[in-house]
Amino acid sequence: MSTTPFVDALRAAHAHRLASGKLLSAVPRLTTHELFGAVMLDHAPQHLDPSDLLQGTTVIGHDDATVTDAVIACLRRIYGGDGMLLLGYGQHDAAYDQAIIRGVPVVVVTWDRLGVMPHEAVLLADRDHELAEACDADVVMAFVHAVTGGTVDVDGDDTKWLTADSLLRCVQLHSTADDCQDRLLTWSRHVRLLGDGKPQTVEAPAKAADPVPVASAVQGVVRKLSDMTGFGEAGVWGVNLARDLRDYASGRLAWSDVDKGILLSGPPGGGKTTFAKALALECEVELVPTTYTDWSAAGGSVGDSMSKGMTKLFDAWRKKAEEGPIILFVDEIDTIGRRGGNGNNESWFTSVINAWLAFLDGAVPRDGIVVVAATNHPDRVDPALRRPGRLDRHVELPMPDVAALTSIVRAHLGADAVLTDDELAEAARACRGRSPAEIGLLAREARRIARWCGRRVCASDLTDVVAMGRADEVPETMRRIAVHEAGHAVAGVLLDADMLTCIDLDAGRTSYTRLSIETPTALDKRVVMMLAARAAEQVLLGEVSTGCARDLEDATLLVSDMRATWGMGDAGLVSIATAATIHDPRHQAYVCRTLDAAYARAVNLMTGGRDAVERVAEALLRQRYLDADEVRALVAGPVAGPPRVRRTAPMMGGAIKRVVGRRATGSGV
Repeated sequence: MSTTPFVDALRAAHAHRLASGKLLSAVPRLTTHELFGAVMLDHAPQHLDPSDLLQGTTVIGHDDATVTDAVIACLRRIYGGDGMLLLGYGQHDAAYDQAIIRGVPVVVVTWDRLGVMPHEAVLLADRDHELAEACDADVVMAFVHAVTGGTVDVDGDDTKWLTADSLLRCVQLHSTADDCQDRLLTWSRHVRLLGDGKPQTVEAPAKAADPVPVASAVQGVVRKLSDMTGFGEAGVWGVNLARDLRDYASGRLAWSDVDKGILLSGPPGGGKTTFAKALALECEVELVPTTYTDWSAAGGSVGDSMSKGMTKLFDAWRKKAEEGPIILFVDEIDTIGRRGGNGNNESWFTSVINAWLAFLDGAVPRDGIVVVAATNHPDRVDPALRRPGRLDRHVELPMPDVAALTSIVRAHLGADAVLTDDELAEAARACRGRSPAEIGLLAREARRIARWCGRRVCASDLTDVVAMGRADEVPETMRRIAVHEAGHAVAGVLLDADMLTCIDLDAGRTSYTRLSIETPTALDKRVVMMLAARAAEQVLLGEVSTGCARDLEDATLLVSDMRATWGMGDAGLVSIATAATIHDPRHQAYVCRTLDAAYARAVNLMTGGRDAVERVAEALLRQRYLDADEVRALVAGPVAGPPRVRRTAPMMGGAIKRVVGRRATGSGV
């Protein structure tokens, strides 16, 4: 049996294409990228053979995206485009379903299993392999041999300095093994001398010891909840829960006095999963994650058998809790919908919801089980699940503020990053308006930049990556957007209308907090504020744009509701059906008069506050994000911008800028 089955298969596939191709020049050469992927597959801890991938679904994982890219390139060369469905990070529901229906083998190659959708592609896979370290000495020697045909002699001290990217730069086509070894050793010496220009002793990452309890090694989180920031009310709740669980475990507190559940909501990537992991560390208990896929797999394919399978899971969780409290993390709980809103699948999901209601607060107690449920859509969660005794409270995770972003940036850049307070603060400001998951992606790109430059990562690399994502922006368009959003914000401050939260230039929005009960005076101010962006464009730029369409639509609907629904217009105390107003000339005339008056007021406001709008727009173009305090200060008068930050490392070169800019904007590299 060959010890290099994937390298052999890669060469055979290439030879077959050469033999069958009419034009040899049309057949691409084997690349070091493809050969590296084959070597990584050949060195998988669990033996893999090319024939293994031709049946069912196989998951191949590695935490370095460079490695997974190389494996995908290798498999694409071996199997072609039609014989296999290759999936990576992202959404692939339709392609996966079609492959399963047609019986096409599926291979998932990813650096983040949780980021592959549908989740069934990973959870229901027939095989799951984690690849070996990319720069293990055996892998390096095998890779050099695959590329050059020669041998090199390296050990762990030489290869511990390598990354997958640097290895691919050291081992080149048309080089001898000696050439490659010289590059490897030169790179090793270079990295040893990084830092202060003096030789340094850097310990290689420690190998994992024996398995440790989940509470001590929850994957992806290195700090307890009390050591983290940015979780707001949920963080306070979690720290208090930890205290109560310790008292419960010691017998000083009855289970009836412990909070039994919480519903977390927020945008994707907002930290819900991270919160659950950090909470488990804080409480020093086990984290038990579960999703709809687990319940479906436990029960079968019909509602009744699925309920029985869920009962088995519930019993297993209760048994686990007998050994000590646990955190049960239910991700994407909105998947089961709400009773009365599931259409043709009503009977299926009703049985699932009822099973959960019985588990959360039924005849059989669930002592020791705290349920943390997460959703991006709290309005889709059945109200009965959210009542006290089940999911006791609903907390929306806030987007991180600058203080929280500083900690998030520090954590994502890693322990070996070179960080100064000024650069860290600048990077945190640049990341405002982004979720922790988005910052993690940007930080990974920043670390890649540092590797390309042959140095340790610094916070300015992250700031550069954020800026490169805007490489294709048209300056005139961005100024118009800045003026538009500044018009909204300045009008809101001058009118004291609603409560300004922030302006986000990248998202193109101005955010406010509004009261649940409002008066005609407050609503009149809001109409002016809605139209102020259009007025700002007219006053400062000379003409309006189509970007004002949504504002005009919202203002029209608001004025219409004031007259027809809330009795705040000339129609008197009457509520008129919306359909009846569409062709009512008196109603239309009233809305037009009101909007014209509001717009005239907005134009006067923007004319008188022109300098303030200019200041806010210019600051927004520089900083991309302004909070309410910054906007109010700019409206009051000129404000000095953030000081120029002295960089730890030089800015990246033009070639790297072009590559990073294309990646950050989603273009091909």
